[in-house]
Amino acid sequence: TLWNNKGQWLFECERYTESLAAYERTLEYRLAENYLPNVRFAQWTLARAYRLLNRFQEAIEMQNALQRTYEEMHLNGAYDFPEPLFPMFYGTVKEELALNYWSLTERGLAQSYAQASLELLKAAPI
Repeated sequence: TLWNNKGQWLFECERYTESLAAYERTLEYRLAENYLPNVRFAQWTLARAYRLLNRFQEAIEMQNALQRTYEEMHLNGAYDFPEPLFPMFYGTVKEELALNYWSLTERGLAQSYAQASLELLKAAPI
């Protein structure tokens, strides 16, 4: 948690390279912890940092992997977190994909992901 918080603080200070390093450490610890919701959140924050460092392909690959995981989870109804949180978690992945594709000037894809994100996040309980 401390590495994640440090990464978030650095992210908010727009110190993205340092933030990325903290998020990499976070992912290491989360993988060792082996609690999958935390692993996925660490992957999401790492991919967000990739985007802000213009490492779009790495960010897209990581967000696509998360997207596949959430799609499978939803399809099977097998959630490892409280089900009402699904739209929020999945919606933020779609949002990041939209932002990545927008940065790559792939406007059609960006718009599609942004719309999907909006629909999911409107259904989120928070």
